[in-house]
Amino acid sequence: MMRPCMGSAPPNAVAYESKSPRETLAEMRLGNSRFWTGKSERPNMSMVERRELISGQSPRVMVIGCADSRVPIEIVFDLGIGDVFVCRNAGNLTNDSVAGSIDFAVHVLGIKLVVVMGHQSCGAVKAAMAKPFVAPKPPMLAKMLVGIRESLDYCVEVLDGMEDKTARDREAVIANAQVQVRKIVDEPGIKLKIARKELLVI
Repeated sequence: MMRPCMGSAPPNAVAYESKSPRETLAEMRLGNSRFWTGKSERPNMSMVERRELISGQSPRVMVIGCADSRVPIEIVFDLGIGDVFVCRNAGNLTNDSVAGSIDFAVHVLGIKLVVVMGHQSCGAVKAAMAKPFVAPKPPMLAKMLVGIRESLDYCVEVLDGMEDKTARDREAVIANAQVQVRKIVDEPGIKLKIARKELLVI
């Protein structure tokens, strides 16, 4: 079977390989804390280090995040070039193309941690859960929003019962991220990795 060409492993590969998924998650939380407190380190790589990454990548984590311009993954987690494998789309959704990228990250790159990251004031989730909901005219945008809305049917009564709009929006974002996680972990190959404690998906 042909395997995608990955090139040789970069110098950070050995260090990442030795870390457990939860150790990597703890480091990401520390990086996010540095970002929020204005103490980002943002590793500035030398020209030599950047050139070494041309031959291959060995990211420590995959993040599925929103396309929103206010949440650039590397910056909010204070990560550097080559540290994170990123998929971004409006609403941080899992679809066929994202699923293919997850397979590449987990089964080819050997990533041990996959994070679905929602965010405060997500426009896609807000629009999908608006009361009343009016589908926009662009057909693909409408399809995306209807898909989000349908995936949250299981908790719409709870969300609609919340009087605090800010709290409702926050809980809808969390629920949407949880739905995407469930989609990921239902894939047999991913499920097997999780059962073997080789992968953490949150």
